[in-house]
Amino acid sequence: MSIKSLLGHPAAFRLFTRGLGGPAVREWLMTRWVCPQPGERLLDLGCGTGEVLATLPADVEYVGVDLSSAYIAAAKRRWGRRGTFLCGDVCSVDLGAGLFDRAVAIALLHHLNDAAASALTHLVGRHVRQGGSFVTIDADGGRDVSWLARRIIQQDRGRDIRTADGYREILSACGPVEIERRTDLLRIPYAHVIARVTIKMMSGARD
Repeated sequence: MSIKSLLGHPAAFRLFTRGLGGPAVREWLMTRWVCPQPGERLLDLGCGTGEVLATLPADVEYVGVDLSSAYIAAAKRRWGRRGTFLCGDVCSVDLGAGLFDRAVAIALLHHLNDAAASALTHLVGRHVRQGGSFVTIDADGGRDVSWLARRIIQQDRGRDIRTADGYREILSACGPVEIERRTDLLRIPYAHVIARVTIKMMSGARD
């Protein structure tokens, strides 16, 4: 069985990410970069099994979206009414009315080609309020990444692993972008690009 097919099973996915140190990375990302506040609405794009909920204040309104029906079913079983889970394409899902204060995408952009990533930024621009934020974390495809990290990244299921500048170019359609590169977040050698966009355009201004 390939890694890709193995990770299609929710239980295997959770076990795999836990072994790499995923819970600590999510906690760090939410505390350092996303910073959700009580009473806010948060959109989790590519939510998987909804593990972000473990890091959120109880009164944050959470909506998670994922293309995998198996992941969404597992998230609903685990979290119940704690969150709202939608099965659909993160680039075109119907999110209904109302704006979000923050959005997050964990290890999502490197699975999307440029056209799909552009569609995603359009969706975020329509559904996150002006002055809100969009935080992403993805594999770093920079040339100065260590050979071991690069070898591991090449085994990733992603097909569009970008450099920091590449992620910035995609995300800047939504507003100014803050970038950080890290190589110490997981228990294995791996390089990440973390980005935070402050939403600048008026929500709904894009077609």
